[in-house]
Amino acid sequence: YAYESEGTKEPPFYNPKLAVNCEGNDCTIINWGQQAHVPTPWDSPIMYYTRYRDCGNGVIQYDMAMYHFGVTQSTFTYFNTPWTGVRTSTFPQLMMSNTAGELADKYPLNNFPSDRNGDQLVNLESMGGFTTFTESLQIPQYDFPFCIDSTNPSNWYYCDDINAPATLERFSFEVKEANKARATGHWQTYGLAEGSTVKLRWCQLSSGMTQGNWGWGSPGRKVIITNENTGDAFESDYIIHYCWTDNYTYMSANETASWINDKFPLGSSITVAYQDTSGLSRDQQSALTFVHGKGEEYYNSPSIYGKSRIRFGTTNANRDGTVFTTNLLGFLNNEQVYHSRKFLVTDLLSNMEATGQDLTDEAEEEVFSAGGRGTGEVVKLWADATSFGASIGSEACPEAVLACEGNSAPSSTTPRPLFYITCGSNMIVSHDPYTDPYSGTVPIYENGIKRPYKCQLNENDAGRSGRAQWKLLGFFPDGACFPAIESQNLEYVSDYCEQRLATPSDIPSSRPSFSSSPSESPSTIPSSSQFPSLSPTETVTLSLVPSESPSTIPSVSSFPSLSPSETVTLSPVPSENPSTVPSLSLFPSVSPSETVTLSPVPSESPSVPVGDAWEPFYGDDFESGQGIFKGTNKRFNVVSMPGGDWSLRLRKTSTLKTEWINISAYSQVSISFWYYATKMENGDGFLLTARFNGESSYTIFEDWERGIDFNNNAWVEGTVIIDVPVGKTNIQLQFKGNSNARNDKVYIDDVLFEGNLS
Repeated sequence: YAYESEGTKEPPFYNPKLAVNCEGNDCTIINWGQQAHVPTPWDSPIMYYTRYRDCGNGVIQYDMAMYHFGVTQSTFTYFNTPWTGVRTSTFPQLMMSNTAGELADKYPLNNFPSDRNGDQLVNLESMGGFTTFTESLQIPQYDFPFCIDSTNPSNWYYCDDINAPATLERFSFEVKEANKARATGHWQTYGLAEGSTVKLRWCQLSSGMTQGNWGWGSPGRKVIITNENTGDAFESDYIIHYCWTDNYTYMSANETASWINDKFPLGSSITVAYQDTSGLSRDQQSALTFVHGKGEEYYNSPSIYGKSRIRFGTTNANRDGTVFTTNLLGFLNNEQVYHSRKFLVTDLLSNMEATGQDLTDEAEEEVFSAGGRGTGEVVKLWADATSFGASIGSEACPEAVLACEGNSAPSSTTPRPLFYITCGSNMIVSHDPYTDPYSGTVPIYENGIKRPYKCQLNENDAGRSGRAQWKLLGFFPDGACFPAIESQNLEYVSDYCEQRLATPSDIPSSRPSFSSSPSESPSTIPSSSQFPSLSPTETVTLSLVPSESPSTIPSVSSFPSLSPSETVTLSPVPSENPSTVPSLSLFPSVSPSETVTLSPVPSESPSVPVGDAWEPFYGDDFESGQGIFKGTNKRFNVVSMPGGDWSLRLRKTSTLKTEWINISAYSQVSISFWYYATKMENGDGFLLTARFNGESSYTIFEDWERGIDFNNNAWVEGTVIIDVPVGKTNIQLQFKGNSNARNDKVYIDDVLFEGNLS
């Protein structure tokens, strides 16, 4: 946690949580990012947005965004997006995807690298889009991986380091002192067999290689130590230190120290090799995959400015961890947003290549100016003399004053976050998160050190013993909410508007209230009112209460009787305009006529001949899921038809494929849908293909092209009719992207499938 060295342990001070929304399989958190655990004079103008979404089938979508809300120009140039890792004891091996999307072993897995170790610093462009951690691979024996610069023996390198000098030679071990192998107590620290650890002098360096590589000698990966002169050998389950203080090697051994002294006399040349492991086959072991993409945005977007890479390696023996991070070596200036979408997948190793390849096209990262991907929803702040609150969209707050209006996301006109900061009973609203609620100013500490975890509780609290809390209210124009809510003790009420809408009036109205919603319990007797109807009805009102003075002539009504008479009622009043055509009734005749009645009035809805009768058999607006469309991570809440939030998405050459659909009752199938394209260039487009039962390949039935059929950022309706060949009973439909850039996207919504009855 932040500022640990300054005694912030009680309670710990992490990156303050500004907002959280967790519902169902989706959880989003916004934090104010802090500097490292050391005191710093630098402001932290970075806001972190983190979203986790359970996509099902072992797939977690991870969205990360950083917003630079600083007022003055400053640039951030190095990002861990994110910094993560695994337990080495659980997943000791790592596999990297090549450009073909195939997983290849990476061993040995060395310590977390500095920038000189190029084999564990890999640009995403040279990969297939994903990295996988595994349990126990079946790998062959390999030799000790360290080399020495023959021109400067004090420098050691990994032998496969692409940045190492050309004068490398294999590191050699030799017994330097006779009868110096002895037992040690290291087995207790490292959880090894009792009495199994030894120390001996067989290494000599002018600079130390003091820490071994965790996992190389762990159980299941035995190290074989051989005397080249005699062929005698023993095994080690764990090399703890190869060259501690430049000389001594500490390890576990399956032989005693006296046996080693006898079989490895002074001057013996030693070889070290890592034994092949039986391991597990790919369909027998679990794996964890991190889908990070190929970093293609660097080539397609000038705003990225830098390539992305992965960086990984083990920690020392005292930490059971393998560190893994993706780095964006780009720029983030004030009022800019960095966004990335990546995925975590848990499954059998045998399934990881297919899943990784599928999700790689969905992974992305980009940098854009505030508002470049939308401004979110309208946020309004309302206030009275003692408190204030917020509303979303067009919602209003009765008996409150509108203080200001902003957005739920930053934009060019609403770039500044507004914070509600509390410290004990002190409250303040400010654009600057460093503001102390008690004084209303930013505290000044010695040497300009920032200490946001401290706040003043009262006039006697000069040492600032309080711990502040922050809430993000939204993004507003600088100063737009002042002076309406500038009071230092104006309390924020989360359900401010809801309380006002639900509070009854102190003075009852003298007139009836009108409602657009019907009563849940309607009255059984007529209402009585001292006021006449403003708009009298043109039809008779039906009452469940019988009239005390019944009429002597029939009632004229546009509604059928609730309890029709079983006999015909004859009226003493003849019709002034007798009908010239048969009577129309909503009810069937009790005794139908045995002959056809001809009507001079033509039917308003003539019947449709069988064979040209369309019936819908599937429709979806994707608000509750992907429906019959297969795969994972196809559904996004970026754009949608009015009234909804979700749609399906195509990108580049990705596909949206349905399950097999039974169409045996139809001679034709109609596919109607709406689509919305973004960042497509002229010539880019998408296709609708299909195949019938018994067919292995898809046929193109329609294609749409930007500049001819549609333009970006507008909803367009598409309809395709497909004839069903004789004998075909099932169809599989597939939308397929037809573009070459990662930011080329088409969203599909409100699909309707209909069949022509045959």
